[in-house]
Amino acid sequence: MKIGFVTLWFERGQAYVTKMLRQAIEPTHETFVLARNGGTEERPMLETTGEWAVPNLSTWDKYRIPQDVMRDWVANNALDLVIFNEEHDLGLVWMAKVRAAKTVGIYEWESFHPSLVRRCNALYDKIICQTEACYERYKEYGLNNLVRIKWGVDPAFHPVEHRNGRVRFFHPAGWGGLHARRGTQFVIDAFRRADLTSAELLIHTQRGEGERQAGNIRMLCGTVPRTEVVSMYQGADVAVLPSKWEGLGLTFLEAIGCGLPIITVDAPPMNEFVRDGETGFLCKVAERQEYPGIFVEGVHVDLDDMAEKMRMLTEPDVLARMQKATREFAAEFSIERFGEEVRGCCGSI
Repeated sequence: MKIGFVTLWFERGQAYVTKMLRQAIEPTHETFVLARNGGTEERPMLETTGEWAVPNLSTWDKYRIPQDVMRDWVANNALDLVIFNEEHDLGLVWMAKVRAAKTVGIYEWESFHPSLVRRCNALYDKIICQTEACYERYKEYGLNNLVRIKWGVDPAFHPVEHRNGRVRFFHPAGWGGLHARRGTQFVIDAFRRADLTSAELLIHTQRGEGERQAGNIRMLCGTVPRTEVVSMYQGADVAVLPSKWEGLGLTFLEAIGCGLPIITVDAPPMNEFVRDGETGFLCKVAERQEYPGIFVEGVHVDLDDMAEKMRMLTEPDVLARMQKATREFAAEFSIERFGEEVRGCCGSI
């Protein structure tokens, strides 16, 4: 088949989700990408070089894609199937259907408004659910075209042998997320409460530029090549990911791929990525809060509980046992199984 993707296309989770889907499909189908600008005309967020330079790439210099552009892109490439990643202009999905293409949608559950159910049932042949929490929620909403695909670990994220002078906790903050979703301040506060002279905390955020150091807490700021992000995981011992909520949770999969035990909060879908006491720790929820524009509960981790779990993972025996278990756990997120499920989904429509 000829399969197209409509997506953001720069250093962002949505784009990496699309890239993984494309790579899973590419061995057996011809792929096309229509990439929209996630920024402004003055400061575009749209990459076309390096790892983003793929065959059959078309770009649009604004976020909003006109329907006639969609129509011509589908028609000119004779697309059989179009996969829309976080598409909130359902007129574009309708236009793909008009041009006789099959359609697949991907939505992060926290941003999916229940009022979209009727139109999504009519316009999409399939909607991919990346977590069990998402799948169950969408069933409750009444979506009737769901397929559950358990995501895979990008092979770029794999463990390497290393030795740190002290246990290194790593928090990949990314852009921080809407409403400080990644919980970066929680991580800093809990680490300070733990008072660990035998450990260090590394934080990477794409916001700002440069490096900051406060005692044994170091923050690296700015967007860096993917290879450097991989190296940050590989040079760490433990990942700390107390997100208020997650959609897919790529950072969890990246940590698992690099063999890092994870400290997170005991709420879905974060708790789908940790076997409590084996591959990391699930911390208590201190508070649940509603956030504007978010359709799932935001959970705030218990700082004292997270500080205690950090202390526990500085124990050499505990750390070694959990690292070994995490490397074994990674097999459940194999990229080979993921590819088979993605190709099966496309072939069944």
